[in-house]
Amino acid sequence: MAYPIIPDVARVQVVMQNSNADPADVYVNNFYFITDPIQDVADGARSMADMLDAFYGGVFEPNVQSLAQRLSPRIASARYVFYDLGEPTPRYPVIPNETNDPYIDAAWSGSSATGIDLPGEVALCCSFAAGNGPRRRGRVYLGPWTAQAVDDSSGAARPAQQLLDIVAAAAYDMSNSTENAVWAVVSPSDGAAFPVQSGWVDDAFDTQRSRGDAPTTRIEWSDGQPPA
Repeated sequence: MAYPIIPDVARVQVVMQNSNADPADVYVNNFYFITDPIQDVADGARSMADMLDAFYGGVFEPNVQSLAQRLSPRIASARYVFYDLGEPTPRYPVIPNETNDPYIDAAWSGSSATGIDLPGEVALCCSFAAGNGPRRRGRVYLGPWTAQAVDDSSGAARPAQQLLDIVAAAAYDMSNSTENAVWAVVSPSDGAAFPVQSGWVDDAFDTQRSRGDAPTTRIEWSDGQPPA
């Protein structure tokens, strides 16, 4: 469903570039914010960027690592792209007042995660809500990860407890931020945004098919012609 015009609301895309530099292999998270009524999205971009820098790059007790440090090192860089839902469609990226570019570079980088990379499709879902009812719920699929994100001690490949703790703490902190923007759930049906009040992260991975890495080669076979 296309988003209607909703004044004082911004959509921010977190665009993470794969180290292979292939434009097809970027990873994108979408967040929504209610901006301060006295400022527009261009004015409020810095506040929203600071909130997302804290979400991905902050370390919250009792954790000793940030979410960014647990992501796969295949993420070479990240930037925030801002859209004003108060504008009619088609919407174009807003140029923040502090830059001449239609984005702000993320402050976090440099994962310290170890282990083999998991497939790009493997994601961890952070869910959140603004009250009751499906129209006031949202989710963001975090990743990619390395095998360090997995706890297989029970015989099943589940997210490591420390990773769950990090994501929950980061989400709680952003929902209680004192910046001049409010993390929100947007309901296209209601044409409104509502402040995030609660959230959760389950001990199960999700699959995001669109995040699969683009193939680089192909092994073919046909009738009478075995694979080469």
